[in-house]
Amino acid sequence: MLLRRRILVRLLLLDQPVALRTEAEIESEARKNYPWNFRVSLLDGVSFWFGLAFVSSATIVPLFVSKVTLNPLLIGLIAMIAQAGWQLPQLLSAHVIERSARKKPILVNLGFFLERVPVLLWPLGALVSVWSPPWGLAVFIVGWSWHGFGAGLVAPAWQDLLARIIPIERRGKMYGITTFLGTGFAAGGAVLSGYILEKYEYPYDFVIIFSIAAVALFTSWLFLALTREPLGAPVAVATVGETLWSRMMDILRIDVNFRRFLIVRALYTLGTMGLGFVTVSAVEQLSIADAVVGYYTVTLLVGQTVGGLISGIIADRRGHKVALALGALTMALAFGVIVFA
Repeated sequence: MLLRRRILVRLLLLDQPVALRTEAEIESEARKNYPWNFRVSLLDGVSFWFGLAFVSSATIVPLFVSKVTLNPLLIGLIAMIAQAGWQLPQLLSAHVIERSARKKPILVNLGFFLERVPVLLWPLGALVSVWSPPWGLAVFIVGWSWHGFGAGLVAPAWQDLLARIIPIERRGKMYGITTFLGTGFAAGGAVLSGYILEKYEYPYDFVIIFSIAAVALFTSWLFLALTREPLGAPVAVATVGETLWSRMMDILRIDVNFRRFLIVRALYTLGTMGLGFVTVSAVEQLSIADAVVGYYTVTLLVGQTVGGLISGIIADRRGHKVALALGALTMALAFGVIVFA
């Protein structure tokens, strides 16, 4: 226990003091380092988007699972981990991260083991599938779960770090350029994945695809490690343990509008979990080639880009609620079309 505590202290740099600084001093340093942080954050985002194109939870990963089993529970598990793995762990780590003066060590040092190391199990699982497909799938799911929940645990640190290093009036530019370039590179990655699925036989095609994804995500981590974080004294937070949960329940009970938003968000997330089944159904019922799944990923990315641009215009003119409602309606209509395909 003592050894683990010492390792954690070293990883998070908890033994290094942080000087008291004013908000003006912290903001001044952030603006000074903004050009550098903008570049490395952009490269981090583009690398991450590119890597995720090779492990799309709606296309590539369900296809890999379907090679071993058509069990709907396992196919649904992939989508569930992708959604819940990012969101639920934040409830456990947010109050701890909020009290930390340094966000970067949590994201880079601890995140290396929680989020990046498990991606090595993806190509390993595909390689094991050469001798034992069930064991290969098991190794992959372990890595998929480890990565998903690990990413969720450090997610509050990533969001807080971006808030520190990117001035509020420049975040739109940063997100916009990152999304545009990231989607472009991801589309290229999706085309490449389609070529690999067509060129190589199972499971060697997935060994290559998952290896590219792992390299891209480690590249993303390298750029993330180059971020320059402005340090300030930690925020005093009294909400811990049971007090945290009781406060959350109070918010849900009192804020009716927020409660409705969470219900809608939960229903929308539940609906999008069906995307993985669309891929498997198309492969099984329409007898499409595996390579088509890679190109299907391209259409999803292009759709996200165009949809993002349109919803942004609608949000500016009619409000974000209207844009979100239209997005949910469009998703519902899309599944309706699939029913009759």
